Amino acid sequence: MRKLWTTDLETIQQELELVISDKVPFNLFQHGQPARNLIAHDIAEKDDVKHIIFTKLAPFTVTEKMCYLVYQRPGEMMRGFNGPSKRESDLLLAVPLPSEIFHIQRRKLARFETPGNSKASIALDYAKLPNSASVSNISMEGACLSGKLSSRIHKNDKIGPISFTLCLQLASLAIDTFTVPSATVAWVNEREDHTRQVGISFKLTGAAKMTLDHYLKLRTIENAANQTSNE
Repeated sequence: MRKLWTTDLETIQQELELVISDKVPFNLFQHGQPARNLIAHDIAEKDDVKHIIFTKLAPFTVTEKMCYLVYQRPGEMMRGFNGPSKRESDLLLAVPLPSEIFHIQRRKLARFETPGNSKASIALDYAKLPNSASVSNISMEGACLSGKLSSRIHKNDKIGPISFTLCLQLASLAIDTFTVPSATVAWVNEREDHTRQVGISFKLTGAAKMTLDHYLKLRTIENAANQTSNE
């Protein structure tokens, strides 16, 4: 969820000066491109316009589409802003100082579509091979799986472990993998094409919980970026 934080130019400059001094990393998103990593290192005025000067952590070229830049200072909410890229080289990128900054907040139990080749592999006691399915959507406490899943999976069954491989919308490569030790089948839907949809619920702890939380934050950012590009 994206919510306006400030349009005060003095506050914006002070905030970004703190980000620069703390060397807070940025993620840059553009539609159709993989996420990129940057560090802001200066605010400089060029052609009577103040620009944030970024160092690229690896060489890349931005497209003409709008950039969406996101960062998170320690102890603060995730924030972001959008704007066109004005100047760049192999390792530098300049973006005009934004006129507004947004909060980026993920609702705790928000459910996100899982685009790309997101998959789940379910280990079943009665099956020699794991059942593989597409992951239609996921939240911190559940997911919807679709595919040629075993007819022996029924509502209220306990299944698992389930290995997830999740992809982002703006990049087709897998971004996060984790395993759910056990899940409860909440519902089953038989489809006309002889495939099945299965809704599962689960509780995660430790590294798996942190990994899924990381993925959902990235999907929050992607949705905010898409919202910006459609405005």
